[in-house]
Amino acid sequence: MKPSVEHIYIHFPFCQAKCHYCSFYSRPYQPNLANQYLYSLEKEISQSNEFYDFSRIKTIYIGGGTPNISLPNLFSINQILTKTFNLDSIKEYTVECNTSILTENFIHFIEKTQCNRLSLGIQSCNPQVLKQCNRQQTNNHDFFSTLNNFLNIKRLTLACDFINGLPGQDYLEELNYIDKLLENYPNINHLSLYDFSIESNSYFYHDSPDLIDSDLLSAFEAGLKDLLKQHQFSQYEVSNYARAGYESLHNLAYWNYQNYIGFGPAAHSTIENQRLENKPDIESYIKSSNYQTQSELTKPEMIKEFLLMGLRLNKGIKLRDFQKRFGYAIEELIQNTLDKYASKNQLSVTTDTLATTKKGINYLNSILIDIFIELDKREF
Repeated sequence: MKPSVEHIYIHFPFCQAKCHYCSFYSRPYQPNLANQYLYSLEKEISQSNEFYDFSRIKTIYIGGGTPNISLPNLFSINQILTKTFNLDSIKEYTVECNTSILTENFIHFIEKTQCNRLSLGIQSCNPQVLKQCNRQQTNNHDFFSTLNNFLNIKRLTLACDFINGLPGQDYLEELNYIDKLLENYPNINHLSLYDFSIESNSYFYHDSPDLIDSDLLSAFEAGLKDLLKQHQFSQYEVSNYARAGYESLHNLAYWNYQNYIGFGPAAHSTIENQRLENKPDIESYIKSSNYQTQSELTKPEMIKEFLLMGLRLNKGIKLRDFQKRFGYAIEELIQNTLDKYASKNQLSVTTDTLATTKKGINYLNSILIDIFIELDKREF
């Protein structure tokens, strides 16, 4: 029987410009290269039908950093999906995009497809901050004007991404901007705040900017939590906040360690105990029909990933689900770590769940390191 896959990610690897903090695989947009990519994408998706059951697709996410995805390209991807799969069971169809593509024609596309969610990479409200990061997008006035056009599409929800700690950022300015956004646009129901980090394959790794003081980073995050609470948002994951019922179903599939498949160069998949990875190389993707390398995950690897993902969620991990999946009670495997962090009020262990506390979420990395060390001492 074919493994069932209900969550699909498509990596569109073209951007207007490479942001200096970005470590995702992307290339400058070239029409001819994009057409070749689309041809290979259709082949890859068609081939996957032979191996997996896609009869109950719940989420689709088209992303790639913040892709510079033109309407013709988006139409083509949507056509490939609708031609290959039955999307009657779809619950969430997200397009991640730069604010610069939010044109009137883009709205017409949204109205004609099953897309019901846009993920907007705003990152910062300050043009100078964005310029220092080499991020190109519309100015604030044009962006607010554009958002007005989306208010009439009742089924459409907007998700906005911000980064905490970009060089030159003023957190009070950012909070005022976010407050204005949420006050004026009731269909913004999801917000993400990611910590700025310097990755080894980014521009900033070789030319590092001045970093913002950690106290200011904490102040921004604390201020955002207070602000979002006023707008009826709740934190449901380390970096993500939503109004009730608007949590990202696609990302929840990752964090709940469900089967998902990725298409496109640099995309990866986890299906049952298999890890599939596409090379981050568009030329290779175009030339070859052998898209993925495949490896089998061991039980310890899957347990680590399950805990890594699940403990990011405020609701944590259901102990019964863990035991059913892996054949062990969590207490059998990591009792010392549970005792250590429960005594510090950083982990909460009940008869049903394991979760980080409000205090513990700030120490998640330390908790995970100790979990992994204890797991490595066990025999499976």
